Parts: sequence; structure tokens; C-alpha cells
Amino acid sequence: QNFGTYGGSQTLDLSTNGARTVILIGGKNGAGKSTLLEAIRLCLYGQFASRSTPTRDKYERYLVERIHRDPSSPVPPRSASVEIDFDYGDQDGIKTYKAVRQWERNVNGGAKEEFLLSCGGSPVADVDSSHWQDFVQELIPIGVSDLFFFDGEKVQHLAKDESRSEERRVGKECRS
Repeated sequence: QNFGTYGGSQTLDLSTNGARTVILIGGKNGAGKSTLLEAIRLCLYGQFASRSTPTRDKYERYLVERIHRDPSSPVPPRSASVEIDFDYGDQDGIKTYKAVRQWERNVNGGAKEEFLLSCGGSPVADVDSSHWQDFVQELIPIGVSDLFFFDGEKVQHLAKDESRSEERRVGKECRS
């Protein structure tokens, strides 16, 4: 809801099944592909989603910047949210969780954030709400998420850097 380039409410089904186990999202530059990945990581990990928001103050400014801005709108949105429903299997079976991260711009220029976590339609009761973020990070460690939610443009950039390093190394060997 009102996240980055996406104004209003948007929904994307990332469900998989036996025949469809990998989801690729393509589009032109500036179409919002990276924004989708950013939204997923932000919802799941909050301030820990990015290494560029180490302090609470920087993180709040980041949240405010991620509220959709539409210059043609007479009243700009003051809040944004990201919600993810996901299944998690453990020894007790498959459980459906819903993680919701929502924030609102405050008068000081920062953001008031709320993180909600439910399972089967009810708030997670066996974990204190102050530890919901830690609980999600135990379910889906942030390092593991890097393997599943990655930006092809970043991979392409890394590949170009690697090939340039190789070209420089080969060039030095030829001159020796």
C-alpha cells in the first residue's frame, strides 16, 4: 500500500506449485522490479533489510522516503505498508503466517512503525510481540533470503565487475 513507485493497493501472487517452483519478474528499467524485492525484504526484516540504514534515525527517514509520492495527487499519502502471507512447515505441519509492516510519517519528519505477525488469522501468541521480528528472522534468516530474493541487475553488475577484473588480470599477464 503506497510503497515506493506503487501508489494505492497492489497485490502480487508469488505462490508456487509442483510445476512452477521459480518465479522470475521481468520488466524495463524503472518498472519497479527492485522495489518489489525491497518491499519483501523490508516487510520481513525491517531495519535489518538494508545495510544502509544502521541507525534508527536513518531507518525512519528511509521509511518516509518509501511512502509513495504522486505529484498529481491533491493529498499525498502519509502512510505505507507491506504485507506478506507465507507458509512455513515444521514438525507440527504447515502454518500460514502473515507479516505486516506499516508506518506513518510523523510531524517530526520521522516515521512511526508497527510490525504485526499472525498465524492462521490470529496474532502469534506463543512469542511476545516485542520478539516477533526475531522470530521471523529465525524462520527465514536474512542470509537465506539473499539466495531466494535477488535482483538480476545486481547479479549482472557483479558479473561485469568480475569480467573487468579478469580483463585487467589478463592484460597485465600479456604485458609481462
